[in-house]
Amino acid sequence: TQSTWDSLKELNLSDNEGLGGGIISQLVKESKIEIFELRNCTVHNIGAKFIAESLASRTLPHSLIKLNLSNNVISDDGAVELLQELFKVPTLKELNLSENGLGINTAKAFSSALAEHNPALIELNLSKNGFGVNGSTIILKSLQTNQTLKKLDMSGCSMLGVGNCASALAIFIENHPTLTSLDLSNNLIRKDNAVMIATSLIRNKSLQELSIAYNNIGDDGGLIFAYSKKPTVALDLRNNGLS
Repeated sequence: TQSTWDSLKELNLSDNEGLGGGIISQLVKESKIEIFELRNCTVHNIGAKFIAESLASRTLPHSLIKLNLSNNVISDDGAVELLQELFKVPTLKELNLSENGLGINTAKAFSSALAEHNPALIELNLSKNGFGVNGSTIILKSLQTNQTLKKLDMSGCSMLGVGNCASALAIFIENHPTLTSLDLSNNLIRKDNAVMIATSLIRNKSLQELSIAYNNIGDDGGLIFAYSKKPTVALDLRNNGLS
């Protein structure tokens, strides 16, 4: 009932794969929920559009602080409209869109919505999506002027190996003023990429945690980090072919 929703601040509906998009959209539009967990609820592209429409037509002041839509099937088709409306929400601080089949069109929509609305995100999880080199480059470039983000997870996005994403990543790491945690695990990072990352790390003044696990930097790449002058609080180099 409406009176119940008025007092509801946190709701976890994760792993309800048969959950209809209607109830989710209604809650987004009419409740005062601050923390909304919707992991693995089979939210597809149409469901994401319903959520976007609910945000757009909401008459109550926004309350949403954290939204977890990980492990759904939103795809580029649903994410484009969703991001445009989500980034208008002034209260939103944490967003998780990992494992949603997102690609370069989502990256372009992310960049556009970020530039237009400048949301004050603190935590962002875009891991295990198919952004590839080009999509990851677009996202990293769009975040270079961000002034609020503290935690970014882009693991498993196939961002490196070829192309110019390494340069965008290095600039992002070097200049971001508030980032404290960055997960780049499982991203095809090689020795030459490791050189750029380690160099940018020296100049960064805020980063405390960096994961480059499950890549292929080898012994030479590992030594680069070992001898870098940046006293990173936590560095994860698991499964990198080190000996």
